Amino acid sequence: MSGRHGALVLRGMTFAAALSALCGCQSMSGTAGAPAATDVALARAAGERAYAAGDWRGAEPHYRALVTATPQDAELWFKLGNIYARVEQPDAAIAAYREALVRDADLAKAWFNMGVVQLRQAANSFLNVKVHATAGDPAVAQGTAAYDAVMAILGQQDAAGGPLVAPPGERDAHPPP
Repeated sequence: MSGRHGALVLRGMTFAAALSALCGCQSMSGTAGAPAATDVALARAAGERAYAAGDWRGAEPHYRALVTATPQDAELWFKLGNIYARVEQPDAAIAAYREALVRDADLAKAWFNMGVVQLRQAANSFLNVKVHATAGDPAVAQGTAAYDAVMAILGQQDAAGGPLVAPPGERDAHPPP
């Protein structure tokens, strides 16, 4: 297979594999290739349970399958973005938030969370200036000032008022989902 047709066939195979892995042997609805409503409902219930329990890795495959089965649902994309943010996959989180916003541009919490993740990425870049700059490079002072400013925006400061890098589990903390 080549070109667009090959990509569509592969995409369809990926969708089928994801749903199969999620639900095992599943019944199909009257529409060829579409997941049965009960399978989507089961995936939603399992995903919501894991999400509510803070089991981000357990929730991820369910939400991936759900956005594949119902890609128009902005809230599912938003929650998938939150999951990726919590498991420190910022690029995937941003991509999922963007998908949510394509479906609902007024979803303010997706805009906010995407901004938080992007600020964290910026802070990480500024922090790396110290690691990779040579001694005496003016970029060190600029990077340090920029890092401090980003961390102040994020409210990440220690008791003495200095910047603090959040522990891994809190790195992409945002409002309760």
